[in-house]
Amino acid sequence: MALLNMLYFSLFGNQSNRKMFFSVHILYIDEGPSVYGHSPDENNKNLEFIRETCKKYKFTYTILPLESIFDIDINESLDMRAADEATA
Repeated sequence: MALLNMLYFSLFGNQSNRKMFFSVHILYIDEGPSVYGHSPDENNKNLEFIRETCKKYKFTYTILPLESIFDIDINESLDMRAADEATA
């Protein structure tokens, strides 16, 4: 968040603050369901926060689920996590 804030003011601040003249595109890798086991509601809340933050800073963005990059089966990942927690 600090980096986004710094980029925003460097790009869109008053004339004395402007230091950069390029466009920013945010790539957010969504690892919530596959790595942390977030519920759909919890994950949607997090993604909405990302969307609202990018809109606030006027940055374009792409949200990419981790499972689409590595071909992860979320159900299998969650089953393995549940088995690990049961044995701990």
